[in-house]
Amino acid sequence: MTYAREPVLQPVPIESLRPTQITVGMREVDEKRKRLRKQKPRKVGSFIGRHMIPVVLGPKKRHYVIDHHHLSLALHKEGLRDVLVTVVLDLSALDLNAFWTVLDHKSLVYPFDPQGRRRDFADIPKTVMQLKDDPFRSLAGELRRAGGTKSSAAQPRKYSRNELGDWLMHAGESVRRMSERACARAGRGAAFRCSG
Repeated sequence: MTYAREPVLQPVPIESLRPTQITVGMREVDEKRKRLRKQKPRKVGSFIGRHMIPVVLGPKKRHYVIDHHHLSLALHKEGLRDVLVTVVLDLSALDLNAFWTVLDHKSLVYPFDPQGRRRDFADIPKTVMQLKDDPFRSLAGELRRAGGTKSSAAQPRKYSRNELGDWLMHAGESVRRMSERACARAGRGAAFRCSG
């Protein structure tokens, strides 16, 4: 097992990136797409250079995304074919079962479906284009941006968003209505609708 922090200088096709989760908030993806469209075309390249995708090198030297799933999907939907990646861990010597076990123990995989049920690692999509929508992930992201949650060094942002989304899903309608009102009061326009 090798830890690395060296970026891969050659672009990697977005279609070849392997996710380490089942869902994203599609509203979050749409928000990222809007921000990308606002940038001048000549600035998009420098934006991508500043937002390299962290990956774990897995079996068959495949790139497994461990963060920025939303951004990867947004870039693909905007027609970009390639991204720069940063290999943060090389597990390419492991077989697939050992690979997923290591990712799970390091909290680098989130195998939960839109209903919050833990799934087998085989249920994780093979490409970022196959990620499923989880509206509670979008709501959690909106609450985070509105100042409703704080990230800490002990808990990376993406996991607090995953866990908050899970909590919101199971908390019931009253918490959702309260969260929608909080987002609306925070100046985010119309209240968040879980339907998108």
